[in-house]
Amino acid sequence: MMQDNILQPVKKQTLTDMVAKQLIRMVRTNLKTGDKLPSERQLMKQLAVGRSSLREAMRSLEIMGLVETRSGEGTFVTNDKSRIFRKPLEWGVFDSEKSTKDLLEARAVFEVAIIALAAERISGQELDAIEQTVKKMEQTGPPDLETFLAADLQFHELLVRAAKNDVLYETMSLTCRILNKERTSDISTDEQYRKSAQLHRDILEALKKHDAAAAKEAMDAHMKWTKLLLSK
Repeated sequence: MMQDNILQPVKKQTLTDMVAKQLIRMVRTNLKTGDKLPSERQLMKQLAVGRSSLREAMRSLEIMGLVETRSGEGTFVTNDKSRIFRKPLEWGVFDSEKSTKDLLEARAVFEVAIIALAAERISGQELDAIEQTVKKMEQTGPPDLETFLAADLQFHELLVRAAKNDVLYETMSLTCRILNKERTSDISTDEQYRKSAQLHRDILEALKKHDAAAAKEAMDAHMKWTKLLLSK
């Protein structure tokens, strides 16, 4: 039960920031993940502020990943540390040719680092799941690009999850999805399908051995080949 003294009336200067600070304090000290915040009307009364100031402050907490608003249900405490990274992507920041190239470069840097973590932390069950995606890629050829790319995307999402880092998982999953939208015709020949599948197989075999150096080398080769395809 929320204590009455958690929230205090706010003076009417730098109103939004002061409201946000009090809401953050309430969330961090008196609520836990999954708890529902008091209604907008209750918060307005306790803070002695108007609806627009409260909503602006609440929006700040949403961007920070501290709360989420569910339509028809209310606002709830969350623990989404990745949201501050994810939001710029959701807002379409990366929508130009240069931005796509920048995103691809960033992905290459992250993927090589992630593979090293995954090589250390991956479980047998996760290896089995990745094995299935590689087999699907090996069994798929032109013109079934949609199935091939779906398996490719799943491979990388499973790989990032195996690194056991939630922020990296959420950020890289969305990055891969954005880049996959650009991939409508970069793989077209049977040779390209086989090459891509083999690059993924090389990564998997290194992971099976928990060989971080070999896994990084295989991922680097994959990223360079992907960049070459997308640059055509």
